[in-house]
Amino acid sequence: DAEGVSGGSLMAKEGLVDGLDAVFAIHINSLIPTGQLMAGDGYVMAAPDIFDAVITGKGTHGAYPHAGNDPIFAFAQVVNAIHGIHARRINPLKPSVISIGAVHSGDANNIIPNALSFNGTIRSYEEEIRKQLHEELERAMGVARALGCETSLKISRGYPATYNDPAVAKLARSTAQSLLGEDCIFPFEPSMGGEDFSYLSNEVPGTIIFLGGSIGDKPRPHHNPSFNIDEKALPIGSALYAQTAVNLLKNL
Repeated sequence: DAEGVSGGSLMAKEGLVDGLDAVFAIHINSLIPTGQLMAGDGYVMAAPDIFDAVITGKGTHGAYPHAGNDPIFAFAQVVNAIHGIHARRINPLKPSVISIGAVHSGDANNIIPNALSFNGTIRSYEEEIRKQLHEELERAMGVARALGCETSLKISRGYPATYNDPAVAKLARSTAQSLLGEDCIFPFEPSMGGEDFSYLSNEVPGTIIFLGGSIGDKPRPHHNPSFNIDEKALPIGSALYAQTAVNLLKNL
């Protein structure tokens, strides 16, 4: 909403899931063929946290770098430390990623700026790894402090990781096969994307289904100017919702 609160968290807070036996969600996937879908077991989407950081040095003329303390140079070392977190600090069997999305510093080509700001995203599945990533990011900022700069780091927790209950996911897959045929299940690929459906599936068993809707002429990925879907997927999604609910009621 306008205050930055997600719909999923509001629905959970307002009691939408109270008394429910299961919850289902469908997310269109423009890269999967129409008529196919993914519904994996366990963690399927990540917890998407964000961070905002500032490195403050001492600005000076570019001709006299020794008279100041270059925050851009310090940032260059911090980037290496950040990219080493997943590679050297996190168990390689635990999915995680830290990506820097924006960097801002300076205005003139002959002036070393006083400060540099940057931001990015932190993605993980397990809460223990999530906590470690936050700690390691703060540790990486210490490289800039070792070079004489001051730093600030703000980490904002995003949605929880999305977990598909295996029993509910199995029901969703069997329902899809009864409607679309045995070959409708697309090979499952976990995602490091985030989804606020997780607030609901944290309260009661749930499953998110990734429904195919590719047009077929070329890849049209999400969050891209070329994004588009085959609208023939929409009635398939509606049928999946309805029949899955019916099958769940039959199994209660």
